[in-house]
Amino acid sequence: MYLYQQDFILPKNPKAKLWRFMDLYKFIAMLETSSLYFTRADNFKDPFEGTFPEYNSKQRAKHYYNYDASEAMFENRNILFDRTRKHTVINCWHLNQFESAAMWELYSNRLAGIAIETTVFNFKECFRPALEEILIGKVKYLDFKRQWMSEHHFGQLYLHKRKGFKHENEVRAFITHDLNQINKNEVAEFEKGINVKVDLNTLIRNIYLHPDTSESFIDILKGLMKKYNITKPVLKSKLYDLV
Repeated sequence: MYLYQQDFILPKNPKAKLWRFMDLYKFIAMLETSSLYFTRADNFKDPFEGTFPEYNSKQRAKHYYNYDASEAMFENRNILFDRTRKHTVINCWHLNQFESAAMWELYSNRLAGIAIETTVFNFKECFRPALEEILIGKVKYLDFKRQWMSEHHFGQLYLHKRKGFKHENEVRAFITHDLNQINKNEVAEFEKGINVKVDLNTLIRNIYLHPDTSESFIDILKGLMKKYNITKPVLKSKLYDLV
């Protein structure tokens, strides 16, 4: 279930909307497994996922000048933190009160594209069936060459990205193993991704179909929803409608 962590910021409004855009294949997989798919951190396209900014490396000695810390200690810690990439899995959502044309084009199929609309509150609540402890936070976007990333909690590695990804306006859920267990090799690395059980009727508020979707596809989706006992509206996006 969801585990509150005070260092991880979320939108203050629990009714703030979250969106996840996908194709039909991923949507059916979600229905069949009653789960959300979490991708291992080192399998994202962004090679900087789960890494400290260059600025941290340059400024770390100044930042910790009151501590008896050697370069070797920092190097060993960096190696350990890098290992967390194989011990962390992530599920990503777009924070926006409205549909996003860019997200439709980037993450869905024009003929069979689907968007799930939820809220911050529903997103947290949907993980009640999960056996894992789920951390959730809003991603902060930094200039990795000029801005410091907090090192107070190693989970911050997964809540900061470079400014080039700011258009994603991301809220993400993630699962990570205990740092001491990772260091002592007491826990196995995650597979490339895992399915995490959720209550889909809690998660889903509305299902939207791509603006270019045919009317027949709407009927197909409604049939799928009925088959899996999902009692939520299926709506065609009106993003490009004149009226």
